[in-house]
Amino acid sequence: NDFTNLEIDNPSGLQLRNTVDIATTLFLTNGNIFSGQDSLLRLVSNTTVVVPATGSPLSFVDGPMDWTLTGLATSRIFPVGKNTNYRPLQLANRSATRTWTVEYFDTIATVEIPVLNVLPILPTKTVSQLEYWKVNSNSASNTTARVNLSWGASSVVSTLPADYGKLVVLDYNEATDVWDSEGGGGHTFDVPTQTGNFLSANPIGFTEKFITLGSSDNINPLPVTFLYFAGQTNGIQHTLSWATATETNNDYFQLERSIDGRFFQSIARIEGVGNSTKENRYSYVDNVAPSGRVYYRLKQVDFDGQSEYAREIVTLMKEESSRPLDFVLYPNPTRNGEVRMNISEFQAEMVMMAVYDLTGKLLQQENLWIDEQGISQPFNCNYEPGIYLVSIIVNNQMKSKPLVNSR
Repeated sequence: NDFTNLEIDNPSGLQLRNTVDIATTLFLTNGNIFSGQDSLLRLVSNTTVVVPATGSPLSFVDGPMDWTLTGLATSRIFPVGKNTNYRPLQLANRSATRTWTVEYFDTIATVEIPVLNVLPILPTKTVSQLEYWKVNSNSASNTTARVNLSWGASSVVSTLPADYGKLVVLDYNEATDVWDSEGGGGHTFDVPTQTGNFLSANPIGFTEKFITLGSSDNINPLPVTFLYFAGQTNGIQHTLSWATATETNNDYFQLERSIDGRFFQSIARIEGVGNSTKENRYSYVDNVAPSGRVYYRLKQVDFDGQSEYAREIVTLMKEESSRPLDFVLYPNPTRNGEVRMNISEFQAEMVMMAVYDLTGKLLQQENLWIDEQGISQPFNCNYEPGIYLVSIIVNNQMKSKPLVNSR
């Protein structure tokens, strides 16, 4: 779909179903634009502009966006964010004409397969465990650019100039498995939007890079100092254990589980001790872990709502079940597009769900949680009247059922 101009002015946002090209102006007035790998938002020219130039906390791109830019010293701001987090990224001093892809994520960077850790390497003293950006020049040829990052309240950064002035831009080096510091300068903080910005001191070499915030000082101290986070499998159970060396203002831990390493579901809350300078040990037994490979991560939440993740992600394996896979869609036919599944043999598990039309075109794909009664969370099928195929995958088994949309 090609547009000369496009304006989003809807607090509910706009979900792209196909790739959208914008030639002249993108107006971000109100509401977010939700994009995906097969439904990109593309600004097709260096002369394409965004109004306002930075986007705003009320309107930004939630998902990947492309922008074809010439190699110029002038900067361009990608108005990206995720959920309620508005995190624009700016590219300056670009060395060549490229079509750049930028996406922001509000989670720890180790969910990306190439990223093995968030460990600081001196002179960097802290690495963010809360957010990162993926930036791709989409070219095998050498390309450099300076990067301006943003931060907000959920970034857990001090709003004192002496503190946020220690922020640096970090990019993950897949060859050495360390976060390289590209320095930082020009630090600012905007009180009305509660967001700050700063520019890397060094140009960064691209093709694809994972980028996050770091600090040359301990301005973002963890409320908890973790000694370890580990797990083991005992028959049909997974046991997770962790220990802390110190705790400050620690309210509770939240244990999260995933079947694909990207989409995590909270499965338990474990109370912390509040404040402590001695070692404390914790454990949790997951009695309803799905068969196959699962991933666990540990979130710590303090009393004022700020949170951090443990650096490790634990991966465990349970022998796959021989339970037969079957499910019922209801209501079927559906009129309002909201559908659930009943999967009696699989409770408290995550399943992959996909919707296809009768030509085999993929229309929708997401992970759905199945509760303890075997009932899925609802999903929307607001398509034209007709027959569609709903497929689910769990434990390497796949099953498809027809769904009639009669609205």
